Amino acid sequence: MYHIPDGLARENPPDEEILAAQRLLGRTCGVFGEPAGVTGAAALKKACEEGLIPHDATVVSVVTGNGLKDVANAIKSAGEPIHIEPDLDLMVSEFKKRGVTVE
Repeated sequence: MYHIPDGLARENPPDEEILAAQRLLGRTCGVFGEPAGVTGAAALKKACEEGLIPHDATVVSVVTGNGLKDVANAIKSAGEPIHIEPDLDLMVSEFKKRGVTVE
């Protein structure tokens, strides 16, 4: 078990890092969290980059608050949503145009 370093719980990432964490979680995990809910993930990312958490550590970050609570900031962070007809083939095609891989 890894002990959380002193000061990590007090990390206060700037807005840019929080919005980057929101995009990262959406792209890598399919999690759409509101900015306040992904602040912990932003702090964890920063702690990993600074070497405060070992690269092979298992870490859990609880994301509270759905991104739909703050759609304006989500659009500001990730861009306008894709507008297509409800068709799986169209969705996959649009994802490919944007470099998103679908398995």
